[in-house]
Amino acid sequence: MSIKTVKTLLTTHKNEESILINKVNILLYEVIMDLTVTNLTLDDIKQAFRNELETFFTDKNFGESQVEKDEIGNIDLAIEITGLAKPTIYGLVSERKIPHLKQGKRLYFSKLELIEWIKQGKRKTQSEIKLEAENFGKK
Repeated sequence: MSIKTVKTLLTTHKNEESILINKVNILLYEVIMDLTVTNLTLDDIKQAFRNELETFFTDKNFGESQVEKDEIGNIDLAIEITGLAKPTIYGLVSERKIPHLKQGKRLYFSKLELIEWIKQGKRKTQSEIKLEAENFGKK
């Protein structure tokens, strides 16, 4: 796996989190701007904000967009997801080291399985190793 692929995966996750935070901040601002503060209690404001959030997440189907749909593709999909060269992928397939599907002579790959396979190769950071060593035997 290339460093570029790992950075892309990490950046994508951070970007999605930042987008969600920005959307919530915008919603809060819109709710505050729409309120007539003179006759509203704090509970009224809280309820209005809850209603706006509920409407936002329902209208945008936000929960559904976070769940990535699986995609089945050929070697080109595997190249795109992993960043590996075609001969490398064929070698991993022949050694059964990369998840794949085979139908007759055709080779297929699942996007979600490839992403999970990449995640399984995560190495612990120095701080994670140190913390694990400190906590060893403390149970």
